[in-house]
Amino acid sequence: MPTSVEAGFNEFLARLALTQIQSKTANEKIISIRNFFVNDFQMAEPVISIGSYRRDTIIRSQRDVDLLAVLSYDAYKNPYDNKSRDFLYMVRNALNNHYGSTEVSSKLLAVRVDFSDMVVEVVPCFNRKGGGYLMPNGKNGWLATNPPFHTDLIANADAAKANKLRPIVRLMKEWNLLNGNHLTSFHVELMVERMWQRDGAIGSYSAALASTLKVMPSWVRTTFDDPWPDGGERVDSYLSSVERQLAIRLLEEDARNSELAETHRLNGRTQDAFERWNVVFRQAFPSYG
Repeated sequence: MPTSVEAGFNEFLARLALTQIQSKTANEKIISIRNFFVNDFQMAEPVISIGSYRRDTIIRSQRDVDLLAVLSYDAYKNPYDNKSRDFLYMVRNALNNHYGSTEVSSKLLAVRVDFSDMVVEVVPCFNRKGGGYLMPNGKNGWLATNPPFHTDLIANADAAKANKLRPIVRLMKEWNLLNGNHLTSFHVELMVERMWQRDGAIGSYSAALASTLKVMPSWVRTTFDDPWPDGGERVDSYLSSVERQLAIRLLEEDARNSELAETHRLNGRTQDAFERWNVVFRQAFPSYG
């Protein structure tokens, strides 16, 4: 068992990583669905992975992989040009015929394929003039999106922080899940990326996470636009006022706990620091010694 706080964070991060079996399964499902679309649809581009899996910020408990399926607009514009909901259900029906039971996401944005050991969400879309893609918006219209932009954003930010930004993202995602999952994974990632743009190098994970928890409430309070210049819908638009205030309260509470954990660490009270981090992570943090 770890005897230093940094060793505790390293062990915790190792627990958050996908297992070899999960990674192998995810790759197999991606290949299977990519081949399905090649054989059954006219495609504008090969199916690509997006989301946390593609950005390498996924955590073990998420168990989901997102894919972007870019269909040929010329082949499918009639009758789906102004009927994104029908477009989504058309793709769902084809996936049903091939894989069995699937379902459309609750927000009518993607098709969810549950393989029991891994869940894959397929986002069907068209290429967008001017860059990016057009995906169903849940209201029979279309939403501009550009997942590769966000993949590059996180990759570049992580490289600028000596490959320590992604671990902070994973830690904050786990904190969010353990505290009721009030924030979306995507929102958490982008807030962490944005706040660390303004700070210097990431040192110890303990200090960096305490700093992140201290600053994040101010980011949750304010509106958050998509950093992609052509993005439309705000990243935080899903938050009700009640959920926003609850997330802020939880963040502020654990900002105080993490500050105390850092004080213990700096004063050599390592076991006390471990105990306080276990308060932050609801007893999921490694035990001392």
